[in-house]
Amino acid sequence: TNGLQNTAWETRYLDIASSVHAYDLILLSAKGQQQKSEVASVARYFSSVSQQLLCSAPRRLIERPARIGTKFLTTLIGKKDIILFSSQDAATLLASIITLLPPILKGTLHETKTDGNLTSSSDIYSECCAIVSALIKFYPKQLYGCTPSVISVLHSLLSHATVATGENAVLMGIEFGKIAELLSAHSEVFKKHVLGLILFFVDSLVAGMSAATKRNLLPAIFSLLGLLSKHELHQLQITMTPSSKSIFRSVFRDFQRLQFKGQY
Repeated sequence: TNGLQNTAWETRYLDIASSVHAYDLILLSAKGQQQKSEVASVARYFSSVSQQLLCSAPRRLIERPARIGTKFLTTLIGKKDIILFSSQDAATLLASIITLLPPILKGTLHETKTDGNLTSSSDIYSECCAIVSALIKFYPKQLYGCTPSVISVLHSLLSHATVATGENAVLMGIEFGKIAELLSAHSEVFKKHVLGLILFFVDSLVAGMSAATKRNLLPAIFSLLGLLSKHELHQLQITMTPSSKSIFRSVFRDFQRLQFKGQY
């Protein structure tokens, strides 16, 4: 690893991605205490390097190396016998996702749909969602200590899903929905923080979100609504503009209908 540490980042980007991929294969095949101990001795270093694959990618090379980094990180999160993540580690990891997939502003909805450079591929998006899901599954208490970082990532992921089209929109809606569903076990921690996500969704509807995208995202939004108590629902209502309230009313009616059936 010493040679890799001294490598110029800009000129050896693909070599670093290859090294992370090789370490990932070793991690998956390590058996026995001695092998796992050797793998663990450099796990934190490769965790840092793989996050750099997300944060420092030359735009023309971003797709495959970034996917190598995200896939490796998802695997590593589940290997608690190799490395343990703290709240600070989780926050740093979440920040790298935001660097890779920065949030799309509500005011750029139309422009973003026509600019492929601003939106994510469904593969990159799915891998980033897998990281978030793995953190919720394996490190929920650590995420409690960096809740703002969690919500920032969810906002970024939601913003990309609201402008996706075609098959990408379907896949992103499914992946974001998986995360929203996982939050249901942690409603006491996250219920007051997801209000902004719901407001963003409603504002995107006002801004002209397509009916297909709305349909793809509704299961996720229903899961987020399921986190809220009467207090948060009241806060949500008083924060909305009149036009937003009108649109939200039909969404909430559909949610209540499904909730009555026991689906949320």
